[in-house]
Amino acid sequence: MRELEFLPDWYPQTRRRKRMVVLQAYMTVILACGLGLFMFLSQRNVRAAEAELNLIHNDLNQTASDLKKLDELLALKSQLQQKRQVIDKLGTYVDVTRMMSSIEQLMPREMALVGLSMKTVEQLRAIPGLAGVSIKKPEMRLDRRLEVAVRGVAPTHVDVANFVVQLSNVAYFEQVSLGYGRDKTLSGHIMREFEVTFYVNLNSPPAGN
Repeated sequence: MRELEFLPDWYPQTRRRKRMVVLQAYMTVILACGLGLFMFLSQRNVRAAEAELNLIHNDLNQTASDLKKLDELLALKSQLQQKRQVIDKLGTYVDVTRMMSSIEQLMPREMALVGLSMKTVEQLRAIPGLAGVSIKKPEMRLDRRLEVAVRGVAPTHVDVANFVVQLSNVAYFEQVSLGYGRDKTLSGHIMREFEVTFYVNLNSPPAGN
């Protein structure tokens, strides 16, 4: 026997529509949550990208500052190299007044100078330590020295010998030698006439010294 249904025809349709509405509400909530999460992650990624971009800008600014300092240092290095080249060509400056003062301090009281001459001697020399290392032509450099000739008179040859020894003890006087020594009579007095030569190195010191 068939069961009797007392529910109206519209009731099942209403229930189905209600379930659809509830399902749509759930889907809407899920979609809204998904959109909210997406927006949150997007904003976080944007902030992270902005922070990284700021760091990159800071690094670029620091790099630009370092490059500017490097350019300034390179320019300064170039100027120093140019000045050094000029100094190498001119050689070491010799204070003649100071050199004369040093010579006078070394002279005995009875000795007198009658002449002083100086000239620059230039000669190409092989750089020490490189000659003979290879079959190639050794590298040459210009050797510059100041040749000084001191002429004077002294009572005895002993005074002249002591003067030569005193000059030899001066660090920047090189190759001190007695050119000649001979007796000379002046106003009835016998004295020793002499000439002493030595050299002063005019080469610029090596870099780093």
